[in-house]
Amino acid sequence: MKTNKTFAYGIFAVLIALAFIACDNGNNETHTHDYGTEWKSNATQHWHECSCGEKTDIANHTGDPCAICGYASGSQNPDPCECNGNAEDCECDDCDCPTCEEEIVISSYTVTFDADNGSEPTTQTVTEGNTANKPVDPSKTYTPIGLYLGTSPAACTFVEWQKPDGSAWNFTADTVTADITLTAQWTSPSPIDITNETGNNIVEKAVSYVNANGGSEYTLVLGEDVSDVAPQTLDQDDTTLTITSDGNIERKISLGQNGRLFTVGSTNTSPSSAKLIIDGHVTLEGRDNNTHSIIWVINGGCLDLKGYTKITGNIVDSYIGGGLAASGTNTGSTTVTMSGNAEISNNTALNDWGGGVFIGSYTTFTMSDNATIKNNNAAQGGGVFIGDGYNDGVFIMNGGEITNNITTHEGGGVYIYPYGTFIVANEQVKESIHSNTATNGSQVYIYTESVGGTFTVGGEPADSF
Repeated sequence: MKTNKTFAYGIFAVLIALAFIACDNGNNETHTHDYGTEWKSNATQHWHECSCGEKTDIANHTGDPCAICGYASGSQNPDPCECNGNAEDCECDDCDCPTCEEEIVISSYTVTFDADNGSEPTTQTVTEGNTANKPVDPSKTYTPIGLYLGTSPAACTFVEWQKPDGSAWNFTADTVTADITLTAQWTSPSPIDITNETGNNIVEKAVSYVNANGGSEYTLVLGEDVSDVAPQTLDQDDTTLTITSDGNIERKISLGQNGRLFTVGSTNTSPSSAKLIIDGHVTLEGRDNNTHSIIWVINGGCLDLKGYTKITGNIVDSYIGGGLAASGTNTGSTTVTMSGNAEISNNTALNDWGGGVFIGSYTTFTMSDNATIKNNNAAQGGGVFIGDGYNDGVFIMNGGEITNNITTHEGGGVYIYPYGTFIVANEQVKESIHSNTATNGSQVYIYTESVGGTFTVGGEPADSF
């Protein structure tokens, strides 16, 4: 009996000793564990803990929240570790230290692409240290002014994307480390240098250059009105000069002295296949009391009036064709086309033929679209005079309008002289010849004495009206 009692006292003493066992605190000192009553926990377990860090009563959670310690998933339960507040330095697993549990945020930056073409910049968000994606090459319109070989350029050429310091961005090697704006770099077309050409203005200098460097096509783009232009001759074989405007603003070329603003073709016996195209919003302006028409197309020459071209404001006394005259030879026929919204208006041939247009021998004049011959005045053929009594001159009217022209004699709209031929596509087009004034044949007059002119509508002979 005494033995049992002694054994029980021994067990009790051991338990007391274990509860207050000493430990080394790391400084060669010892203390007796004193476990706190507050539960400590992490995501999976709970325990009681001594101030030295020793744990007891370690057990898995029961429920969520835990029925023993109250831990709920998602809550923060500090468990100090040796990260010193830097999440990148933490090497422990599942310690629930708030610092260690923070998500390590990787920075991202904005790359802005400024196309320098009037459009809004575009952007990319790029993770730090990565490369940006190369966007589709942008485009940029170009407004040309001056003389160009061939057609005038309409766009700049994209070169590269540049950094703020002017160096090129390498989409393969360069990485993004901060917000950055990349700007498009462009090259713009350059016009032909005509500074040293003969002439006092861009029109005269351009014609001088084209005549000296014939055999090609050239385009002259006007960015402003050009006044006091001397008479010009375009006479090189296989050479085309197009004169047009920059955009939709009217650009005037005004004759500075009596004469023809443009002569197209050869002025000698050998024909020339020179061609002049007037396009865009270019207006050719004549003079009061002039001696010649604004344009003369001769001996192999060719004229094309397009866009919103105007031939206007020319008054000649005793000369054919107030606005335009065309006459070829048996070795060099001439052609004139008038399309788009081209206009020949407000010209006068006092005491002579063709207030707007004179069409002579070996010449074909074709009119279409919304082209207009209007408000011209002449002794005969207020709008158009066809034929010179020698060889065929042909006017083909596929469209357009001939209106409000006046003559003091015959043919308010059109006068058809011997060897002259007027071909109207159909009755509908014929109706566009109207509101002209004359003493005889207000709209169309056919000369019938000796060799008469020819007038057909839709392939059928027609009469004066």
